[in-house]
Amino acid sequence: MTFTENETPLNISIYGRENFKGLWGKLLRSAGAKILTEGGDCETIDIDYILSEEEPPSSLLKKSEELNKPLCSVEWIIQSLIHRKVLSPSSHSDFVIDDSLCESSDF
Repeated sequence: MTFTENETPLNISIYGRENFKGLWGKLLRSAGAKILTEGGDCETIDIDYILSEEEPPSSLLKKSEELNKPLCSVEWIIQSLIHRKVLSPSSHSDFVIDDSLCESSDF
């Protein structure tokens, strides 16, 4: 399993359109991650990573900063799966969402 740490599932919160969340949630679950839901698990369980589509709302960027958790791109997932280990989001600029891409509207 790729998205585990010492056999404990990593907690990943996914934000985006329903089809995006469904596709990547299913893939990440099959790779060992625990998917957290907005407003539910996210309020009570520590998030390890936040996954977002390419143009997240500014409120999500703010949440990422408040939680001090990386706002990760799909490229981070793909490369982690290829390497069969969770790569550091800071190891490549394509692995994190650049705040210049964020739209100004709120969630």
